[in-house]
Amino acid sequence: MFDVDPGFHYRNSARFLAGNISIVSQFAPVDNRTTTVKICAYCGRENQDDAAQCSECATTEFKTSTSQPLDAEPKIPPVTWTFATVSEADKEKDLVTLLGCPTLPEADLVVNHLAGAGIETFIPDEFAIQNAAFVGIAPVFVRVQVAPSDYDSAKEFLTALSKD
Repeated sequence: MFDVDPGFHYRNSARFLAGNISIVSQFAPVDNRTTTVKICAYCGRENQDDAAQCSECATTEFKTSTSQPLDAEPKIPPVTWTFATVSEADKEKDLVTLLGCPTLPEADLVVNHLAGAGIETFIPDEFAIQNAAFVGIAPVFVRVQVAPSDYDSAKEFLTALSKD
């Protein structure tokens, strides 16, 4: 049906990590807002100042308007990783936990970065977390696992990535 190159994502991830692709320039949102926005009292969506109703939920009640500078750069918080410690007994296992992420999308991002660097990873709780919302369970963290032989290189790679 479609002619898709399965290696496209990994090659471009490697190019991004090498500094040849800028994700910000390709995916940065266009800021079409005026300097003042209305915040919906029901859903919290930012709406244009002249909006009569919320563009998300159609509510006509708004919180007080807030001023948004147009030339302000978005503040991106620094990335910090909390790596799991690996004991000698853990090194005998097939997989060891590299780190825990607060959400599944963040764990997927880590997996994609490591895959771009040629390090195989695994999210053991992926399907359980996808179904957790249906049974009312809130996961504490999502484990990202690697082979014990790749633990040090994955840790070094992610540490270098967070410094950039």
